[in-house]
Amino acid sequence: SSETPTAQVQFGNQPPVTVTIPVATQSETVTTTQFPTVQMPSATSVGLLPDKFDGRSFKMWQKKMHFYLTTLNLEKYIREDCPTLPADNTDFHALASVDAWRHGDFLCKGYIQSRLVDQLFNVFSNAATSKELWDSLDKKYRSEDAGSQKNAVAKLENYKMVDSRPLMEQVDKVHNLLHEIHAEGMRLCETYQVACMIEKLPPGFTDFKNYLKLKRKWMSMENLIMRLRIESTNRMNLEAASAQNRENNANLAEHQTAKKGKWQNKGNPDKGKGKVGPQNTQKFKKKAGGEPSKPRFSGTCNYCHK
Repeated sequence: SSETPTAQVQFGNQPPVTVTIPVATQSETVTTTQFPTVQMPSATSVGLLPDKFDGRSFKMWQKKMHFYLTTLNLEKYIREDCPTLPADNTDFHALASVDAWRHGDFLCKGYIQSRLVDQLFNVFSNAATSKELWDSLDKKYRSEDAGSQKNAVAKLENYKMVDSRPLMEQVDKVHNLLHEIHAEGMRLCETYQVACMIEKLPPGFTDFKNYLKLKRKWMSMENLIMRLRIESTNRMNLEAASAQNRENNANLAEHQTAKKGKWQNKGNPDKGKGKVGPQNTQKFKKKAGGEPSKPRFSGTCNYCHK
């Protein structure tokens, strides 16, 4: 049997190691144990593509990107340096192994750069390897995320609930701010989270807020949100019923007014119709003594017709 070929390969600053190069029948399909064939993205992995990174929420984007590269079997390239061979090594299989690594690294770097917005793509387009690109992003934006802890706390402290917006919409906002603080590595006990949520209730819920404060039994965040949802639903139902009652009362009053105007002369419908007020059509002259003179008859006699 022929002897299995070997080659000296150096990974980064590590000392050279001897690797066994498997014999392949065709050079186009040479695959080594250290550098397996690169997998192309499937329909499933394409659906896992993270949003393009624009400089915000780096930790979240980094985790999504790492998972996406893992589905492609490319995550190792963000940790490994490019392997090097001695200058006098001309073994075909060893050179093919290095070429396979460089091809996989090229794909990995391309996938990372494709998930950057155009402005950041231009900034990091000169990275030589995936590891260099990954480390550059981590160094720049993880340090900037250090101040995001204070920003997350400030957003929670400054958030105010109002009566003009739906209660549960604002409760979800506060809950998301608490999760954001937790994602920044700051631990908040659940008792504090519950107290913070109660304290931020809007002025219209002052009575309910005082009721919750007086409860001695421990309450979880999940239980509090459930109580708030029930209270909000009950108030919405009461407001809807009250509005319906006001509308019904207004319609009833309008109907009664119209009915009264229609039947107010029911006993004598013609009463008042054609009635003419007294008119002063005759003129009276006063006598010298002061008494008014009698009016002269100006009509026609029924007997003589004169």
